[in-house]
Amino acid sequence: MNTDIVVIGSGPAGLSSAIFAARNGARVVICEQMKIIGPKILVSGGGKCNLSNTASLDNFIDGFSSGAKFIRPALNDFFKDELVNFLQELGVETDTYDGFHIFPKSNRASDVVNALRYECKKLGVKIIQNLRIDELIFDENLVCGVKGSNIKIAASNVIIATGGKSYPKCGGTGGGYQLAKQAGHKLTKLLPAMVALQVEQNWTKDCSGVTIPDASFYINHKRYDWNVKRGSIMFTHNGLTGLRLLDISGDAADLLQQHKTVPLSVNFCSDINTHKWKEIFENWRKKSPKNRIHRLLNCYIPQRLSNTLCTEAGNLIGVKADKISDEFKDKLIELLTAYQFDINGTGDFNRAMVTRGGIKLKDIDSHTMESKLVKGLYFAGEVLNIDGPCGGYNIQWAFSSGRLAGINAASKL
Repeated sequence: MNTDIVVIGSGPAGLSSAIFAARNGARVVICEQMKIIGPKILVSGGGKCNLSNTASLDNFIDGFSSGAKFIRPALNDFFKDELVNFLQELGVETDTYDGFHIFPKSNRASDVVNALRYECKKLGVKIIQNLRIDELIFDENLVCGVKGSNIKIAASNVIIATGGKSYPKCGGTGGGYQLAKQAGHKLTKLLPAMVALQVEQNWTKDCSGVTIPDASFYINHKRYDWNVKRGSIMFTHNGLTGLRLLDISGDAADLLQQHKTVPLSVNFCSDINTHKWKEIFENWRKKSPKNRIHRLLNCYIPQRLSNTLCTEAGNLIGVKADKISDEFKDKLIELLTAYQFDINGTGDFNRAMVTRGGIKLKDIDSHTMESKLVKGLYFAGEVLNIDGPCGGYNIQWAFSSGRLAGINAASKL
């Protein structure tokens, strides 16, 4: 088989690169190892597909763990407004229900996949499903095709848009990394990100399922302690999870490579600091002297957590508001405002939404997405050493980098 461009992977980066390459006159073949196309799009955002968000370009870029300078060219050319307009052209209307996250108006990720698939069909893009590409074909420092099971495709350009190692059931097998290595590219350490945290505190299992609606938290380490997050926390049988908490899981996984545990400081009530808690306790002492502390706390935190913290502070279950000593009150307030969990692990790649790490950026041209080592070889999306937080960051990057790779690959024909 002969074509102009082979795209490996049919996620947002792969489909985007194929469409924009075909719009620029290229013959394109997409090779997808799964039986369906766009498998990661279908599960993103809980099946609703969080496409992007309304952050400014600078704030959006600041959300990424690394590569701020690298991702700017792709996002400069194709950011949220351009993505919304592109999808609208394809018949997918979008909405921002909460003022920040951008979703398809239907709240169906399948509508996004179907629109992209139809556009590929209209442009003559050939999609081969259930085909794993295992080998790149080179002619000295030029890529000239790919090989898979019982197939060889000749092409003057190849775009690797395979994603990372997260969600292996959706195709995250890490195959793109092996192809990149064949071309001489180096990888950083690969770690699971956007995944639940495991902690040493055994009492979390007693609070399993309990949700704290508005906590603030940060990794108490000099490399990350500026990165304070605010959001809900849910206790699990062996740790913690929550949308904003997932954002720091890659940082935790990174630190766990050098440390046995990583400290996580949590304020269970974001708007109440130490001084405010002291005022609350004094008010209880005056107006509710005979009420028990653990029950008064239930107005602010769930009962099971209230009982746990009162026990940890010094067996305060049953102690009345006018009987608590300053020593135990201060200890309880410390636990409420700066409880230190000891993170000792994270979920694995089977549960991770994103891969931290990937192909090193120094050997890729950020203005074209082409390899500096092998001509005609391009990369897009999560396969690179780029990862952002929850909230549409990674899908926007995938669409933007895919478009840039597709346009530049087509321009070389």
